[in-house]
Amino acid sequence: MAFRHPGSLTLAAIFRQWPRVVAGVRTFSATSSNRAVAISSNEPSRPKVMTSSLPRPKVKGGLAKLEEVFDTRSANISVDYKRSTELNRASVSPVMLRAIASRPALERFPSADYADLLKTGVLKAAQQGLNQCETKRLVRRSLQQCHFSKGFHGSLSGSLSTTRSKPIHKFDVPAFDWLVAPLPQFQHPLDHFATENAAEEKRCLEETELVLDEANDTVAAVVIEPVQAGGSDNHASPAFFRGLRALTKRKSVLTIADEVQTGVGATGKFWAHGHWNLPSPPDMVTFSKTAQAAGFYFGDAGLGLTSRTGSSNTWVGDLVRALLFIAIYGEHGLVEETARIGSYLYRELEALAEKYPQNVLNLRGKDRGTFIAWDCPRREKVLGQAKSKGVNMGGSGDAAVRLRPMLVFERHHGRLIPEESII
Repeated sequence: MAFRHPGSLTLAAIFRQWPRVVAGVRTFSATSSNRAVAISSNEPSRPKVMTSSLPRPKVKGGLAKLEEVFDTRSANISVDYKRSTELNRASVSPVMLRAIASRPALERFPSADYADLLKTGVLKAAQQGLNQCETKRLVRRSLQQCHFSKGFHGSLSGSLSTTRSKPIHKFDVPAFDWLVAPLPQFQHPLDHFATENAAEEKRCLEETELVLDEANDTVAAVVIEPVQAGGSDNHASPAFFRGLRALTKRKSVLTIADEVQTGVGATGKFWAHGHWNLPSPPDMVTFSKTAQAAGFYFGDAGLGLTSRTGSSNTWVGDLVRALLFIAIYGEHGLVEETARIGSYLYRELEALAEKYPQNVLNLRGKDRGTFIAWDCPRREKVLGQAKSKGVNMGGSGDAAVRLRPMLVFERHHGRLIPEESII
C-alpha cells in the first residue's frame, strides 16, 4: 500500500471527529518555555526515593511473582500504568475503543477511515518529498547494503547485518556479510578540534567512496543513523551528511536515514535528519519505537512493492498505533520545547564538564535537543547514584552515559540531571 500526502486534509478536521482524543492529548502540549503550570498538574516537585536500595521491597516482590511466568532478567523497574491518567483519558474516544476492540487485519479488511488516519497521522509527519509510506520492499537481484562502523539498526537478519555496535548482538545469528564504511570519530570539545574533525570527515567520505567503487554496482543503499544511538551516541556534522548524500547521488545508490531512535522530536526537530539541511531528502526514512507505528517513508513510487502477496502478514499495521501517532504529531510545541530544554541542559552539563573533566568527558549533543551523552570512566556508579535519587538514565557503548527523556520533559526535570550528587 502506498498513500500520498493529502494536502487538503488538516489535523483539526480529523480531530473534530474525536474530541476526547484531543482533550486527553492536549494535556501534554507545550507552547512556551515559560509555562507557569507543569504539564502534569499533580506531578511531585521532584522524585523521592524512600528506601536505602533499589528496587524497593514491593517491586522486588512483584518481580519475583512475575518471574514465575516471565523472564525478568532484563527488567529495569516495574511501572503502575494505571497512574497514566492523561493517556487513559485519551484512550476512551469512540474511534480508539473501536480500534482496540476490532484490531482489523488491514491488508484484507482495512477500516473505512484508515486512509484518513494514515494521511493525517503517519504521512502528516513526513518531510517534503517523502510522500508515501510502506512497510516492506521486495528485491530480486543479489544486492547488498553499506552501513557504518558502530551503527545499530536492529536484531533481525537484515537489520542485524548492518549492525556493528557490539559483537554479542550478532552471536549465533546468521547474517549477511555486507559492506561497512567508517563513521567519523570526533575529538571533543568540537570548537577546539574543528580542523582535525573536518579532516576526519573528509577521510571517512573518501573511504566510503572507495567501498562503493570496489563493490562493482552491487550496493542498493547506504543506511545511516543521524546519531549512532546504540554505539555510544556518535555524531557527525551536517556537512558530512550532505557530502554522503552527494556521494550516493553520484553513485546512484539509495540513502536510508534510520530514524528509529532519533525520530519524533528528541533532537529538537521532528526528524533528526532535518538538521542536515539537505538539498533533497533521503530516499527512505525508517521509523518505529517512539513513533508508535513502524515503517518507512519514501518519495519514489518505484521503491514500493511490486507484489503484495510476496510481502504479506496478518495485520499490516495497527490501527491503535496509527491513532497514537496522530496524537503525538497533532499537538504543537513539544518538539520546540525539547530543543529549548536541551539547550539549557547542555549548558549546565558543559559547566559541570569544566568543573569535573575527569568524570564528564566528550560531552556531545549540542543543538540536538535532549539527545545528549558523555563518557564517564565510572559510568555504572553514576547510573546507580542517579537511580538512588529517582533519576533513571542509561548507558551506551563502553563508557557513555546517555539521556533519553520523554517529550514531556521540562526544565524542572532538567535541573535534576546536572546535580553534583548524581554526576
